Amino acid sequence: MDAAARTFEADGYQGASIGDVAVRAGVSTGSLYHHFGGKADLFVAAWESHQDRYEERVADAVRGARRSGDPDPLALLEVGTRVYLRTVWEHRGIEAVYRGIDVPAELATAQRRRTQRWVWRNLTLLGWPESAANDLRVAILTAAIGEVAERVVACGSDAEVETLVDVAMPVLVAIVRG
Repeated sequence: MDAAARTFEADGYQGASIGDVAVRAGVSTGSLYHHFGGKADLFVAAWESHQDRYEERVADAVRGARRSGDPDPLALLEVGTRVYLRTVWEHRGIEAVYRGIDVPAELATAQRRRTQRWVWRNLTLLGWPESAANDLRVAILTAAIGEVAERVVACGSDAEVETLVDVAMPVLVAIVRG
């Protein structure tokens, strides 16, 4: 997955080939076709792997904050959101590719599924029962976090990212508070 991500980051989706990924990964082209079926499936799998790592980092940060004795759901949401956005910044090169227009159509389905997963995780983190109103509010929150992430990718420095995140956090908290 790392070789695929590096290849797509370097060449974009259209410019990359299964052969390029195979060379970078040190595997045969045939094995990639066998496991992924084609370039679009490989791209989506690389994106999914990337997202899995984001979820792990966020979950680890939230668990750490809980172990430190912070049970406040809003504080935990802030910890998780800040870690997520810092991770987006750290991986801004591949993030720009994943968020760009040069992506396979299959990615949209995976993104919708992942967004629903983030909504559920955020709903759970906040300790809110499932209801149409809560689901909507957390979906708006999750979309807003995604919008901040889009802007983080476009930042030019660590300081700019921190300023952007500091500006966004009160807005995100306001969404939660309603």
